[in-house]
Amino acid sequence: MPKKSKSKQEMDEDYVEDTDLEHDSDVEDYVTGFGGKTRRQAVSGEGKFNFTSAEKTQMFRHAIRHRYCSNYPPTGPIFIDLIRQLISPLQGLRYTKACTEALVNWINNNVSSAMLGELFMMRCQGRFGTVSVYSIAIASSLVAAVEESDFTFDDILALRDPYNPITDHHVKGGRQFVEFGASVDVVSEHSWASLVREAVSELARTGSISRPSNASPAYPAYQSSSSASHNVACTQVVPVSVYSDQAQPLYPTDRKNLDHKMFCWNVWRKWVTDGIMAHARKSNLVQAMPGNLKAEIAWNGGSPDFNVEVDYVDWYIKHNESKNGVV
Repeated sequence: MPKKSKSKQEMDEDYVEDTDLEHDSDVEDYVTGFGGKTRRQAVSGEGKFNFTSAEKTQMFRHAIRHRYCSNYPPTGPIFIDLIRQLISPLQGLRYTKACTEALVNWINNNVSSAMLGELFMMRCQGRFGTVSVYSIAIASSLVAAVEESDFTFDDILALRDPYNPITDHHVKGGRQFVEFGASVDVVSEHSWASLVREAVSELARTGSISRPSNASPAYPAYQSSSSASHNVACTQVVPVSVYSDQAQPLYPTDRKNLDHKMFCWNVWRKWVTDGIMAHARKSNLVQAMPGNLKAEIAWNGGSPDFNVEVDYVDWYIKHNESKNGVV
């Protein structure tokens, strides 16, 4: 039986449908985004992320400006700022998570003692039970170098060159360091994994992650308006409690709000860290850690990591009342 011929309209409909499918496949399979990967490659874990020189420079500069490294993870808001600057658009949870994990892997490998050598200083101040205390500092010459307009990550790759200007300035300047902060056992993989999970969750909650759309083009990474700014504004409006140390007063009714809990946890972690480091400098760890700090660490399960079962809001309220002399 001869095959029935199609009308022009039917052929047009087939052509349009086929074109759409082909376009979807092209975007999914051939249009590259963050790290030189297509969305399909990123989600499936196929191949390695091949970051451009510009992406590497932006990641490294962001880390030095905002004072974080492999052994000292950033706060949630700072990490989200990095994600928004580099990964655009954020299409789908799996894609966002894969790209975010790639960010973490790159930071762990490149903003580290192994990469920076004598420009990176991390000293273990001691251990209190299962908790390690570190002081972390980066060479002042490196902090200054990333603010130069012509700085690129290639300058870091050339650090082993004896005539590298960053190393030369470090030596001639008396080997000065800038303290990044105190790290209380935040070097574990669990801490970074928690950071990724919390960041992706926050991005999804605020509507920053769109549903995958194969018809969407790839956009260039967002560039901050000021290369000298240490506090780059995020592109999404988020609750002030997440980003500001001057949050609105909190009350027991706020305990179920994750934004408030995360903010209060950051305040708690900083308070404990500052207390331990002050004790370490004062006593050189000869004296036992004060009982109140031991109790705080035990209260959080012996770890500084965010614990969803701990009532950080209640701690924050009592902490402020004590600080303000309220009984």
